[in-house]
Amino acid sequence: MSLHRQLFADAREAYGDGKYAEAALVLQRSASAALEVGDRVAWFQSMVWAAESIRSAGKIPSAMAFLLAARELEPNDADPIDSWMARKELLYITFDSRPERKRIEELLTDLRVYAANRSTPRADLLALEADVYEATGEWERALNLLENAWQVHDGKGRLKSGFAASAAECCIRLGRLRSARDWLDALRSLGKENFEHLMQILAIEVDIAFAEDKRDRLTALCRALVDRTFGVQASDMLDDVREKVVRVHLLECDGRDPCDFLHEARAELLRRPSARHDVHRRYANILLFLDYRLACLRYAAAVPPVDDFYYFRPQMIRSVGKGSDVEECARRLAKARQAFKWAMSYARRLDSWLECDRHEREVFSRGVRISEIAVALAL
Repeated sequence: MSLHRQLFADAREAYGDGKYAEAALVLQRSASAALEVGDRVAWFQSMVWAAESIRSAGKIPSAMAFLLAARELEPNDADPIDSWMARKELLYITFDSRPERKRIEELLTDLRVYAANRSTPRADLLALEADVYEATGEWERALNLLENAWQVHDGKGRLKSGFAASAAECCIRLGRLRSARDWLDALRSLGKENFEHLMQILAIEVDIAFAEDKRDRLTALCRALVDRTFGVQASDMLDDVREKVVRVHLLECDGRDPCDFLHEARAELLRRPSARHDVHRRYANILLFLDYRLACLRYAAAVPPVDDFYYFRPQMIRSVGKGSDVEECARRLAKARQAFKWAMSYARRLDSWLECDRHEREVFSRGVRISEIAVALAL
């Protein structure tokens, strides 16, 4: 086997294990080796996969540079699957960095035109459309598309497990926990497709436990999820696990102040996120910080902790103010309101791009909870 083919095979193996940064380095070597022997088709393939690996590792600007270099010199005899992947990658990068709805729709149209007379993965386009509806909070429409993608999947493109995981999350968002468990069973029935498979199962189990308020299960499930991510270089997955860890610690009824320097939630928040260029993950991190400030306010006001993400029940504020330090409550209320303004500002920017109000509604719901406590405290 030629050097560039061997390097590409090694990189794909690393990619399949979730070692995206490592795969990206090997793919760059593979692209250089292919260029040295004049194999431009193999060069294009390595460059596209390098862009995918770099983006998955959380470095969106670098991924765009590799993708643009590949598309500028795309050979006419390139494998249609590689050309399809390059077009998908452009959509992914645009969606993660500046998801303007008009531009996203243009890229989706380009994919539809390209797929019209070529053999491309049948389910991919449906899943990409579902991604947009998930981002805008249209969970029902996203779920319908994911169900169709599951049915027409032909073994190419996105892994089938990804459809089941996304469908389960949509069901949780819609409050259909029984349906979410059905999708979880479907995910388990597939066997292990890649390194993400067991992590997807654990992540869904954690979210269902949050939605059902089964606090006794959350700590053990989250610990298992953290253990599974050891050695993985998937930025979005690492940030999602970080968020779940913080939320689990904020929900623990152990009588400890979240503002304590040694509190686990505070320690996790001090760790720098991995996907710093992803606007959706950035919003999730800002919302997480708002929820942390809300948890700190609840503690000072003697309000029992609740989960603010899957918020299926009202907060109990009957005992608020009893034995509370009014000055400390006022200080934390100011910090919570400041975090609310920051989150709302970012939510409005993201919603203006996506032409929706999902993120503003999510942040507004936190503002209502802050106001309820403020009224109870007479502050």
